[in-house]
Amino acid sequence: MTDPKLSKKKDDDGRYPIHWAASSNNLEIVTLLANQASFDPDVQDDSGWTPLMISASVADSEAVLRVLIQKGAEVNEKTIETDDAS
Repeated sequence: MTDPKLSKKKDDDGRYPIHWAASSNNLEIVTLLANQASFDPDVQDDSGWTPLMISASVADSEAVLRVLIQKGAEVNEKTIETDDAS
């Protein structure tokens, strides 16, 4: 990664790169971001969604879900509207 600080930069949609990587089921990018020392597996976007919640809504995302859970993602985390990853 050229500039690791970019992984902590929120975009205009209120999401971090890990949210977009999870939503596109991109295992390579999720793994790259998850292996950073400052990685927060439960970082929420502006709607309160975590990468795990987003990944759980994507078909065939078991590998990405596994990485996020191994990195400590809270499976019972709630959104602003109290939705969870199930």
